[in-house]
Amino acid sequence: MHNKLPLNMVAGVMGAVLALGGCASDSSNDHPAPLSATRTILMVWDGLRPDSVNAADTPNLFALRQSGVNFVDNHSTYPTFTMMNGSSLATGSFPKTSGFYGNTFWAAPQSSANTIPVGNSAAGTPQDYTDPVFTEDYQVLTTLNDYYGGQLLLVKSLFATAQAAGLVTATVGKSGAAYIQDLGKGGLFIDENTVQPRSLVAELQTAGFTLPANVVKSYSGTDAVTLNATNGSPTSRAGYVTFATTAYDPTCGSGGLLLNAVLELKNKGKEWRNVRVYGQEINLITSGIARMNMFLQDKDRFDVVLANPPYSVKQWNQTRFAADPYGRNRFGTPPQGNADYAFLQHVIASLNTTGRAAILFPHGVLFRDAEVEMRRKMLEADLIEGVIGLGPNLFYNSPMEACILVLRRHKPDERRGQITLVDGSREVMRVQAYSFLSPANEQKILAGWQSPDAHPDIARVVTLEEIAERNFNLSIPLYIDKPPQARLGVGEALSLWEYSRSNLAQQTAALFALLGSSTEESQRAD
Repeated sequence: MHNKLPLNMVAGVMGAVLALGGCASDSSNDHPAPLSATRTILMVWDGLRPDSVNAADTPNLFALRQSGVNFVDNHSTYPTFTMMNGSSLATGSFPKTSGFYGNTFWAAPQSSANTIPVGNSAAGTPQDYTDPVFTEDYQVLTTLNDYYGGQLLLVKSLFATAQAAGLVTATVGKSGAAYIQDLGKGGLFIDENTVQPRSLVAELQTAGFTLPANVVKSYSGTDAVTLNATNGSPTSRAGYVTFATTAYDPTCGSGGLLLNAVLELKNKGKEWRNVRVYGQEINLITSGIARMNMFLQDKDRFDVVLANPPYSVKQWNQTRFAADPYGRNRFGTPPQGNADYAFLQHVIASLNTTGRAAILFPHGVLFRDAEVEMRRKMLEADLIEGVIGLGPNLFYNSPMEACILVLRRHKPDERRGQITLVDGSREVMRVQAYSFLSPANEQKILAGWQSPDAHPDIARVVTLEEIAERNFNLSIPLYIDKPPQARLGVGEALSLWEYSRSNLAQQTAALFALLGSSTEESQRAD
């Protein structure tokens, strides 16, 4: 029978351990000191709404708001050029042979007799204007503006209006939408490729600031720019970063564990929309329920695996697993009477090269003699990052205790050859015969996991050498002493009894071997 945990209680712990929902926060409530009184118009492009300015999504803009900047409008451009570019998208003419640059409709000359613009990008590479790809490169906009005799921008921009009123304007950030507001170069401009005007370049260099490496391509002759030897390329692309995380449950049931892990992210205000979840379920009806909860796909390897497999299955195809064509029996074949390590090895085989996993298991996987060789190989392969023991009565209709086995394909250098153990058996809230993990319980367990040295009462980091001395037994009570007044749970007591029994068997075998050796020597002497 598969005793299901109230998954919404445990998914948060499992997700946080795998850094799905973990976050570091600054406990300081200090805000930047207000600057001296000034009038500043801060313009933000791409339709940022004032109610989108918050500490989680836009921390820098939030800090500005806290220091007195007021965000009042959805679009700061006048008119909204993002809408004009959107029109090109809507008509299907973007970004090929025609489209809006600024608010001028562009179509490449169709006759060979017509001249075609010639010019480079801000990075210095030749730009094709016969069939141009839409770009927000300021140098391309400058070339097109010259081609149109200064008429690329037919509607006066807010910057031009401000400059006519005697105000100083400054544009910082991505070129294109920002630069086109100051196409006449009447203000200050900094983006990933250039700094305008030349006087601002000199001012920034004198003050010791680094500049975009491509700024040297914006000036020539007497205005040529020489970068400092230590300037580097501070705005170069460091490579693409993907924020999508894949999560997988090999025994997903109705998908509750995966769903609750994602909801935990949402409830904590973390990014949850780009987490892709996958699952497998042998029961057709149950898998149909899971499909109603989320869209499941087949994928070979995963960033994260969350699993709550059926415990100690006795009726399974051991013979087929022994000759598994997918190589999931890398560490051995489990006994017929217990398939836990078959599920465990399936999870390991499903991880990508940097994958992590959190699996709910009974405590027996930590100490059973029949699986000691498989456990030894996994430990020596340094795949087990740690174990979190959970308290009793968290299962419906069962006092059974469980543990979270945490795997990691590639541990940080400082954690290799080590296992983190957390005893969360006492972190249980019980109200009217109902046991559950309160937020305080969850935080205590996670604190022990993240900083074991600071919580020696419930957590400890042990070395593989120490585990090997205990015959690769991972039972938590062997490594973390309980307070004198604490009572052992059923699972913990069974674990200690199993370890004592195993120790007694080893010592008895050694004793009989010694006695046998002594008897043989005595007979030879006679």
